[in-house]
Amino acid sequence: MRHLLKTSMVLLLILIFSGCEKSPDLTLKEQEEDSFETPFHEEITDTYLAIFQLISTGMKKAITQPQLYFLGEVGDTRGCPDSSVAGGATYPKTMTLDFVNCNSAGIVYNGTVPIIFNAALGDTAAAGPEIVVPAVSGIMINGYTFDLTGPISLDRNSNSTNDIFSYDFSLGGDIISTKDGTTTTLPSGSCGTFGIGSTDSDDPTNPISYIDNPFDVTLKQTEIVCASATASHLFCVMTGEEALSLDPTSCSCPTDGDLEIVGGACGSTGGAISDYDFGFDGRNSDSGACDNFVNEVTIIDFISYEGEITAIEGPLEGRTSTDIGVDQQGGSPVGTSLQLTDAGSTGGAAGHGFTWTDPTTSSYGMINAGQTIGNTTTPTLPWINEIHYDNDGGDANEGIEIAGPAGLDLGEYCLIIYNGNGTILREPALRGAVIPDEGNGYGAIFISTVLQNDDEAIALVKKDIVAANFCAGR
Repeated sequence: MRHLLKTSMVLLLILIFSGCEKSPDLTLKEQEEDSFETPFHEEITDTYLAIFQLISTGMKKAITQPQLYFLGEVGDTRGCPDSSVAGGATYPKTMTLDFVNCNSAGIVYNGTVPIIFNAALGDTAAAGPEIVVPAVSGIMINGYTFDLTGPISLDRNSNSTNDIFSYDFSLGGDIISTKDGTTTTLPSGSCGTFGIGSTDSDDPTNPISYIDNPFDVTLKQTEIVCASATASHLFCVMTGEEALSLDPTSCSCPTDGDLEIVGGACGSTGGAISDYDFGFDGRNSDSGACDNFVNEVTIIDFISYEGEITAIEGPLEGRTSTDIGVDQQGGSPVGTSLQLTDAGSTGGAAGHGFTWTDPTTSSYGMINAGQTIGNTTTPTLPWINEIHYDNDGGDANEGIEIAGPAGLDLGEYCLIIYNGNGTILREPALRGAVIPDEGNGYGAIFISTVLQNDDEAIALVKKDIVAANFCAGR
């Protein structure tokens, strides 16, 4: 299943739950812009979509330039953008895209972008990459200013043929985009694939028949830095289970595919995952046109005990849980539970900046002993804070505690319990559950539910439909 995440503007309130004893007292620590909300998510998605569309536009214009197509030297065509091809009968050739308020597929371009072809589309260069976009600066795409400190290289890959143009792309320098005081840096070394396939209606002797084919893009796991005047944060970005599919003729927004954004470094745990689904079923199918709305699933937690579990259904389909590393095997004393607390020398996997403890005295409905909320936590979102699934004798008081901002209505969230085989066991109702205020705007609430005594996974997600900012610009 495809998934997706929302972008909204908030401030990160950093608070501290102090003391070694269980206490609801909270102390304001500092304020910082939330690393997992607007504008950073919008900047990341907009930056990538702009770069992908720039490459798509270049490829589309190359297809209409017979000199750059495998047919060979047979004339020239021009359009928006005004395209010219430099070089004689041999390669390399340079196609210059000269943008002056050019609207292509709903995107406004300004600036000059040279694209060097070391071989015709579908052919292999004698040496080096087949296509190179050299370092340029001051390119404007839908209000974003782009500086490429190094080239974008496209190397023909093993899937490429005369009618399936498939390339591995990589950045030879940083790509820096700037808009409204926010800077997004895509680092050198970022890579993925970019390609266009054939359809039954394509004519191999007529390049024009290829220009309305969708371009498919994948992005390998990449760490992105976003910065504003007051904050700088690291994100891990990649395409999800489905490649992005771009319509080169009419749509600035992908018509299909996922783009995932994880707060923090790649491989880090305990943070929410943004998954933008650009092809969900709510699209305007009557008009046949793409729109600027996407399906959002915010995956806040997907944790398990007594082993990892890979979901085979539901919004977590294809994802593997994080084992919290502690358990209640054999039962634990009645009145104890597994809890998140500040990191120590022992304990389980990290989560939201905390560490899972071995069974300790339960504190349902209260912040855990020794737990400090720091800037690795996202206070605008709730999280799983405590679990009890087994104890000596007959099981008692089984359930899950959710902590988060006071007054937050959990009716918009889903708690999903997965069996060890990856299927959904149950979804405890959260409607009407509101997190209480236990001091300075935070608290916890206990959700009573049956949990198995062997491996099981628990997911906390939020689902919504939101507008994709870049698509709204067309």
